[in-house]
Amino acid sequence: MFWTHALWNVLLLMVLPLPLAARLRGPRIPRLLAFPPVTTAVFVAPLFLIYLTPLYGLTVRSTVAASLVHLALPVCGFVYYRARLQGSPLVSFAVSLAEVVFDGVLGLILWLGPLIAATRSDQVIGAGILWIGGDLAGIPFVLTLLRRWERSDREQAATSDAEPAPDGLWWESDPVLAERFGREG
Repeated sequence: MFWTHALWNVLLLMVLPLPLAARLRGPRIPRLLAFPPVTTAVFVAPLFLIYLTPLYGLTVRSTVAASLVHLALPVCGFVYYRARLQGSPLVSFAVSLAEVVFDGVLGLILWLGPLIAATRSDQVIGAGILWIGGDLAGIPFVLTLLRRWERSDREQAATSDAEPAPDGLWWESDPVLAERFGREG
């Protein structure tokens, strides 16, 4: 069944790796892999390759090919999530929202495109799982990013609150404004 294959791939790529990437402490992902376009390609390309190339048919016929894909998907997901969790929460959040488009594009291509499943209804259900399921699977990641963003903001606020307050008003210590208003900086 095509839809079960699609569900399994969404789980392996998007659900399984997130808790591992969030919990495991280890070396940082190399800079090249952490660059947002690279991580996006690592995360988005596997499903496009599986369903828009002969790889899907090969994974259906060969347990070796299916096993290799089932090993590669969590690795791709782990690299993506680990790199995104290491980076700026704002950039990671923006990248995640942009990736929603890729889920939709793949879903639409499979929904309206040539038949690769046994039946059209099976393929339409699978396309919906890849599209909507992929977006729903991203919700825990976005929530994780928001929690990290909030924590980072609290830490920054605590750091700036701990700094001693300047003497006088802020513009009195600014050289340009102090000169303008006739005060020495």
